Amino acid sequence: MVKIELFCYNTLRNVRRYKQTRISFPKNEKIFGSEFRVIDQQGENLGVLSREEAQKRANDLELDLVLVAPKANPPVVRIIEYDKYVYEQQKVQSQLKKKQRQGGEMKQFRFKPNIDDNDLMVRAKRIKGFLDKGSNIKIIIPFYGRIITHKQLGYDKIDAVMTEIGDSGEFEREPKMEGKLLIAYIKPK
Repeated sequence: MVKIELFCYNTLRNVRRYKQTRISFPKNEKIFGSEFRVIDQQGENLGVLSREEAQKRANDLELDLVLVAPKANPPVVRIIEYDKYVYEQQKVQSQLKKKQRQGGEMKQFRFKPNIDDNDLMVRAKRIKGFLDKGSNIKIIIPFYGRIITHKQLGYDKIDAVMTEIGDSGEFEREPKMEGKLLIAYIKPK
């Protein structure tokens, strides 16, 4: 009898997406070397010790010996609870990722040159909200068909947006025609 295994592709994809990579550091017996600069759990430098002496001190305190700076001369190890140290490092990494996402975000708004005034004001309020959060804005106004002859409409719409957002943002790059698109970049003040 042939057994057919079925699996859901989406489940497999979700497992990959949400799999969190754990940061690992060499600890205890997995640290190679003869001498180390040792730091205790309070952050005090205990000086340069042999591997055996450092391991003995860690065992006496019932803590782990964790390699924190392998490229230093001599390498730096820390006497600390391993899981606690890994957790702290993961927190630092997540904070860095969060800052990276917030600062480098570019929001894009696209509207036609003949957009109604009320719709434009709604978009301007959303733009202002994103600028207050620290995002950069890219405004694109496409000109298709006969409206290409009325480029001033697009410039007027961008001016209306800038007056609505007030002092929340300023031009990073002035509005400029690129082909059939009017493009402006706005950055927070």
